[in-house]
Amino acid sequence: MANTFKNARGVLTASYVTIYTCPALTTSVVLNIHIANTSTSTSRDVSVQWLDASNANAATRLAEQMTIPAKEALALLNGKLVLEAGDVIQAKASAITDCEISISAMEMS
Repeated sequence: MANTFKNARGVLTASYVTIYTCPALTTSVVLNIHIANTSTSTSRDVSVQWLDASNANAATRLAEQMTIPAKEALALLNGKLVLEAGDVIQAKASAITDCEISISAMEMS
């Protein structure tokens, strides 16, 4: 079984956007999720969810409208999150272009 560290990143919009998808025949351990609010003056609300491919893409909220002050960042996970093949991490923000997300994961295939 090969272990490979991966990063995923994106800029959040007002609708959920897929940031990371666990590849086929792979288990991923999400090590961290960071979201930065790059606005110099306005707080932003962010939401993050995990879609479980083995359960008809049932959504589990990891964060729901959490406020990030201007020029601040949020480290979302207090532990690790295990994803199975096809599972997805999605996120959105209260305004487009001000919030950037990064995800670090270890893929085992």
